[in-house]
Amino acid sequence: MKIALLLTYSGDMFVKITTSGPRCYVKLVEAYRDAAGVSRQRVIATLGRLESVRAGEADSLVNGLLRAAGKPTMAVEVKPVVAFKE
Repeated sequence: MKIALLLTYSGDMFVKITTSGPRCYVKLVEAYRDAAGVSRQRVIATLGRLESVRAGEADSLVNGLLRAAGKPTMAVEVKPVVAFKE
């Protein structure tokens, strides 16, 4: 049931980079208006540290979100390791 709600959601979501001390974090954030009409932001999920996301450690999470949205997943390039002797 929650997946259906996520797929039909029409609000504004975006990725935000925040800092806490020396570390940077990547967060999925929702923009909304409260009962008084004031614009607010709510953190939906913390995706991890920025350096981990940049290193590709969040690829499986991104692919899962793309699959849930019915969109094509990211192409993962696999490079074979070949050793040559002369």
